Amino acid sequence: MDKNVMLFHYDYDEDILFFYSKEKHEYDVSEFLTNLIVLDFDENKFPIGIEILHASEVLNTEKHFLKNIENGEIAIEINEDKIKLKLSLIISVYQKDTTLPISVIGANKSQIPSIQTEIALTTT
Repeated sequence: MDKNVMLFHYDYDEDILFFYSKEKHEYDVSEFLTNLIVLDFDENKFPIGIEILHASEVLNTEKHFLKNIENGEIAIEINEDKIKLKLSLIISVYQKDTTLPISVIGANKSQIPSIQTEIALTTT
């Protein structure tokens, strides 16, 4: 399996969007990029998961549209003091593809080693 592919799940009731690695990893640490966006890392300090709390608010869309995520991309860039996350989701809104972008920068409090990676999102 490709470690640069993540699956996703939207919890409609809790309004939480989860992205998680297709591979099995040993969780190590989480970094809160904001109070609503969390990035999880494995024992090798590779990104293995993302949680977006209050996802409809963060993505500025209605909750029911988040049930229609088709695919997307994640770009993560980490240096010694910052973590940059860029997320682009493609959702279906009234049978038309719409892009929902997020760009956020957080502190690298856990001293995650520098990395630059792109991750594809898929439903399978």
